[in-house]
Amino acid sequence: MNNKTQSIITSLLFFILFIGLVICAYHIYTINKELDIANAKITKYAIFLNEENAQSLKKEIDTSDWETYENTRYGFSLKYPKHWEKREEFADDTSLSISFSEVGQWYNVEGGTENAIVVSVYFKDNPSLVHAKKLLQRRSEHYDMHIENQIKDDITVYFYTGFGEGFIIPDIPHHHYEFSISSNVMNTDEITRKVRPVLHEMMRSVRFF
Repeated sequence: MNNKTQSIITSLLFFILFIGLVICAYHIYTINKELDIANAKITKYAIFLNEENAQSLKKEIDTSDWETYENTRYGFSLKYPKHWEKREEFADDTSLSISFSEVGQWYNVEGGTENAIVVSVYFKDNPSLVHAKKLLQRRSEHYDMHIENQIKDDITVYFYTGFGEGFIIPDIPHHHYEFSISSNVMNTDEITRKVRPVLHEMMRSVRFF
């Protein structure tokens, strides 16, 4: 192989490598853009559009010293108060759940004890998975629920109150699961005043990557 032929092959290989890098960079940019849209939507709409919840948010919460929980395996993060703790984490072939509560605090619900806020991931390859829309329809048939269905840029978020409170995102770009964050312990005015503002700030803080 003469020097001229070798030079042509080398140039061709560098050109192919360059094109490959450009394609990869564009793909990464597209993924990040779609996730930015999802994250912006969560931040914008993580306030329930009814008077009761609006009143609970008049007092701002200082979140500057909040801790960050990050799950690199499933690509999401959120913040929680410094005086709270990540108390339980459970995973199997169908779902992942993470519980958060104030340090040393438990909540009585229907004769049992519950954590304040639960974050759940439901894997879509689970054949028993009930889609968010159908799940909330079933609940609304038995409980007095308020449901907000927000759709923007093909991303849907279901916010709900009544039977617990929280949101469910059925489709997240490039993530093969449904995501929810909720609380079922707000059964008294005192607990509601303490937990609801924290829940709303945690909902705002959710980010996918």
